[in-house]
Amino acid sequence: MPSIVNWSIDAAVGGGPAMAVANSFLAEAYSVVEVVVDGADAATEPFQAGTIDEVTLMLITSSHYDADDLSFTLNGIEVALDQPQLYLGAGMLSRFGAGADVSEITVTNDLADQVTVTVLIGRAAS
Repeated sequence: MPSIVNWSIDAAVGGGPAMAVANSFLAEAYSVVEVVVDGADAATEPFQAGTIDEVTLMLITSSHYDADDLSFTLNGIEVALDQPQLYLGAGMLSRFGAGADVSEITVTNDLADQVTVTVLIGRAAS
């Protein structure tokens, strides 16, 4: 059964501009996967998503962030996990390659402490 996915982004600069956008889409399916990675280790976790062309939203969060020592790899593309990562729409998701299979994520943790990375994938209903 389809589910409604609501999303919003707010950004405000102290003493400067503020912007807010929000929208929603009807999701045919969604997947949530949690990857727990010990310090100085890597882990690969499968999930159900399909191809990148079928994905509308991908949100990746972590219990820690570090530009130099924490990353994820999707379809051979490595991305530093220095902040939460939100990929919304075909324009952002295309960085992982048109037609790319997004059925697993690899998290590389060069930190001393264990991290937990959570991935939410939403696929729009056709």
